[in-house]
Amino acid sequence: WLGTLLRRGETVQIYIQLLFDLAIVTGLAAMTGGRASQFVVFFALVVIAGGLHERLTGGLVTALGASLAYLALPWIAPLLGAATDASAPLDLRGAFLIMVGVLSGILGRRVHRTREHLERTARELNRVMVNNDLILRHLTSGVFTLDRAGMAAYLNPAGEEMLSLRREDVRGRWIQDALPERLRALRDAMLSSLEQQESRSRAEIMVRTPAGHELPLGVSTSLLMHDAAVTGVVAVFQDLTAVREMARRARRNETLAEVGALAAGIAHELRNGLNPISGSVECLQRELKLEGENAQLMELIATESAR
Repeated sequence: WLGTLLRRGETVQIYIQLLFDLAIVTGLAAMTGGRASQFVVFFALVVIAGGLHERLTGGLVTALGASLAYLALPWIAPLLGAATDASAPLDLRGAFLIMVGVLSGILGRRVHRTREHLERTARELNRVMVNNDLILRHLTSGVFTLDRAGMAAYLNPAGEEMLSLRREDVRGRWIQDALPERLRALRDAMLSSLEQQESRSRAEIMVRTPAGHELPLGVSTSLLMHDAAVTGVVAVFQDLTAVREMARRARRNETLAEVGALAAGIAHELRNGLNPISGSVECLQRELKLEGENAQLMELIATESAR
């Protein structure tokens, strides 16, 4: 509702301005010779303005008003105290103004359509840019882009955190200056991909934190293309610290499992040898009536076999 009211108010303002312009041109022409005045040509400019602003309707309305003002010049001039030739013959300027109004209205309609199309395209482009920026901001992987000249163009928040850099400090700078020596491996990977113009699948590199600790990264680079020409390179990277820790734990668990299997095998083999011994001792204890030290030795064998 408010938008419609504002558009109507703008239309009324335009028509008031056009009417004011017609009045000025009419006054100037009436004061300087009427229909023979050199200012008569300004009627066409007002008609063109009406067509461009209000399309065909505005062009026709303004052309009609300009034609009536042109025809009325011999009667308007005396009212302003100017002399004019009331018997001056009519010419085709009125028809010319109508033609100008039609043509300017058609042109105005095309201009408005083009403007609306450009506005829709701009809104769509802005929406896509906002969506892309939101996606990149919420990615857990780092994203770093270079233009064709090797200048840093974009670094998302995840990349800032992993590399301990600020986007404002690297954007628009040559990559050799933007990335410090501790990030040389990443810098070389991106420059190599840009110079050789080839994308690279996931590779592992080692960089360092500001504190000097090693930071393993998994990096993939892709070329940015436009009209079959390379316009830059984008690197997508992830911190592999957690992945490497998981791999270390997996290897440790695998080793422990192998040790457990070995221990179970050893225990099995021990039981295979001890079961006949303990069984034989029990038989001997039932059959033989040993006393003294021999009985103690036989009990020791049974006890230790069980243990």
